[in-house]
Amino acid sequence: VYWDTVLGRGRPGWHIECSAMSMSTLGRHFDIHTGGKDNLFPHHENEIAQSESATGELFVNYWLHNEWLLVDGKKMAKSAGNFYTLRDIENRNFDPLSFRYLTLLTHYRTPLNFTWEGLLASETALMRLRNHVQSFPEGGEVNPIYRKKFEDLIENDVDTPRALALSWEILKDATISPESKRTTILLFDTI
Repeated sequence: VYWDTVLGRGRPGWHIECSAMSMSTLGRHFDIHTGGKDNLFPHHENEIAQSESATGELFVNYWLHNEWLLVDGKKMAKSAGNFYTLRDIENRNFDPLSFRYLTLLTHYRTPLNFTWEGLLASETALMRLRNHVQSFPEGGEVNPIYRKKFEDLIENDVDTPRALALSWEILKDATISPESKRTTILLFDTI
C-alpha cells in the first residue's frame, strides 16, 4: 500500500509508529522484542535504525522471530479462510490453555501446523499433566537439578518443547517426593 505525498510516493509510517510505541511503553532500550519472521526485513531493521539513530543507544538485546502458524498445512490467513481466534477455540469447548500448550510443544522458530485433532491431543496431555500435579500434596522444595536443567533449556533459545518434556520426566522420577514434583513443575509454569 502506497500513497502519494508532498515528499513523494510512500508507505504508512508503521516502522516509526512501532519504534515510538515501543520506546514510549518499554523505554529507550529493552531486553526482548518479538515478531513474525516476515517482520525481520524491512520492519525490524527499520525499527532498529530509527530507534538507535534517535537515542544513540542499543535498542533491543534479543530479537525472537517466530515461524508461521499453519492450518491444515497452509499459512493461516483471513484471506485464505483458515483463520481462527481464541474465541473460536473456546466456542468448540477447548480450554484456551490447550492452545498455549500446543504452541509450546513446537519451537518458536519451527512452523506449527494447527489442526483440531492436534489441539485435542494437546488438551488431553495438558489435563493429564494438571491432574498429576494437582494430585500431589503441597509443601515440597524445588528440585535444584531439574530447576537448572529447565533454566538451561529456556536460556537456550527458549527451548519450550524440551522444557515441557522435562515436566513429564519429573513425574516419572521416583527419587523426587510428590510434594517436590508439584513445587518444581509449578515453578516451571510461572515461566
